[in-house]
Amino acid sequence: ALLARFRPPSGVPLELNYKDPGDLVTDADLAADRAIAQVLESRGAPGNLLSEESSIDKGDSRLTWLIDPLCGTLPFSSGLPHWGVNVALSIGDELEIGVVALPPSNEILSAVRGRGAYVNDVRLESQEPPGAPRNIAISFDADGRRLTPAKRALSEVFERLYGFASAAYPLGQLLQGRLHGAVFNDLNVHTAASVVIARELGVRVTDENGTDVMWASDSPSKYLVFAWPRTHEAMMESLRSLATEPGG
Repeated sequence: ALLARFRPPSGVPLELNYKDPGDLVTDADLAADRAIAQVLESRGAPGNLLSEESSIDKGDSRLTWLIDPLCGTLPFSSGLPHWGVNVALSIGDELEIGVVALPPSNEILSAVRGRGAYVNDVRLESQEPPGAPRNIAISFDADGRRLTPAKRALSEVFERLYGFASAAYPLGQLLQGRLHGAVFNDLNVHTAASVVIARELGVRVTDENGTDVMWASDSPSKYLVFAWPRTHEAMMESLRSLATEPGG
């Protein structure tokens, strides 16, 4: 559904709409959302569906499929390959299954809690990037304002910061040992699948205080941090410094 609409040779334009100011959605998002729901239904998968674009609440189920059918709508609509698809399964308060698909590079990362992580059905080994932890992926909100203080603090320590307007793409790179860390606003359908995979690889997933995050946690936090172990403490020091600033 997505690759057929990505850089189409026919030049058929995407239908662009905005759910909120700066929150782009296209007909490709909606088509992918329907396709994923249909696959789950055809396989008899039980549980609720909580998607970026829709939801189905069956009321009595402890199982919930967490879906972001197109993570990176802006780069997708611009013809950039920095996008992907996120699907996770939560059972009660636990994230049990995570799948991150990166169609432009033909990579599918997956994990079941306690059973290891895979890329295209090949066991994915824990592989922290070599050298000094300098390449930090920063994913922004539509307007980027919430992450601006984090970007400023991290830029004082790390040499390169990147913004992708996607969670699936930078996390797909991080989980394959190509980036050292990433910062997001919170744990949601954009990031849930990557949490499952990260934990199988030993990648830390915490809030800005270094506390491990839980899917059903009610504890407020400013940031969601993914990082390989050597990078994590340096990131924590940078982000903790924000608490000492006025308004921090």
